[in-house]
This record gives sequence, structure tokens and C-alpha cells, in this order.
Amino acid sequence: MRKLFFNLIIICSLNTFGQITISPDKDYYNQGRKSFQKRECLDAISSLNKAILINPNYAEAYQLRAYAKKYLGDYYGANLDLEKCIYYCSDEEILNNVYATKANIKRLQGNLEGAIADYTKCIEIDPSDWARYSQRALTKEMIGDVDGAIADYTKCIEINPADWVSIKERGLLKIKNRQLE
Repeated sequence: MRKLFFNLIIICSLNTFGQITISPDKDYYNQGRKSFQKRECLDAISSLNKAILINPNYAEAYQLRAYAKKYLGDYYGANLDLEKCIYYCSDEEILNNVYATKANIKRLQGNLEGAIADYTKCIEIDPSDWARYSQRALTKEMIGDVDGAIADYTKCIEINPADWVSIKERGLLKIKNRQLE
């Protein structure tokens, strides 16, 4: 019985030319991705709207639509889509990128404490992500948390000793604040 059911699924997934068909939501997602890659954000959003209409739990479609909205400067709309992505997504790599995007938007809007909180969430998801330590350090520096920034730059350098930007920034902070070792 299982074999019959499996074969029936395979047969139903084949189009008349014997090729496997893509579900409509994924097809619209792929159209949106291609449009976004060409920076045709309005077309991308239109395709992604269709994908989400078919599959309201499509986390990746919310993520990509958020990126298109961010690119157009619609930070409010982008943030709403990022929240939906977080709600429906269980993939840690995607979640890390989503929280980083939320943090970047908050930093652009001047919400530095919110940005730090989202970078911290990224670090909780992936403690080996040196770039998030660097971004959080920069944001801490912007609010005047010199010791916190130095600590984050130091952690970043421990994870990625070749990150010359963090080495330089930490050194400049130490010189500026007379914290030389």
C-alpha cells in the first residue's frame, strides 16, 4: 500500500513531459529571487506576495520580501516580514541572517539598543559568527560603551585572527581611551 501511494505521488508530480513540476509557491519564490537579484524589487515583491498568498507559512519568501522592502527603504514593511520569517522559520542560518538584518535596520533608524539586542540574538544562535561580534562592537562603540566594544572586538579577533578591521578598531579604541596593555 505504501509503495502504491509513493508511486502515485511520483506520477502526480510529473508533468506531461516527464519532468518534475515545482509547486506554484516555489515557482513564484524563484521568480521573486531572480527579480531581486536584478534589483527589480517591485517585481520581486509582487512574485513573493503570490508565493505567500499560496503558502502563508513560507519563511524564506517573507525573508526575501523583507530584503526587497529594505532595499526600497521600506524599513517598517521589511521588519514586519522579518518578524513573520522568525515566526515560521526553524533554520538557524536563516534566523541568524534575519536577526542581523533586523539589527542593521534598527541601526539605520538610530535604535542602537535594539540593534545590539538583535546582534546578541545572532550570537546566541551562532557563537562562532565573528562578523556579528564585529557589528555589535561597532554599535556599542556608537552608544559609548567602549569596554563592551573592546570586549566584542577581542572576541571577534579570537574567532577570526585575520580580521584586520577588528584589530584596527580595537587598537584605535584602546589608544583613544588610553587602555593600552
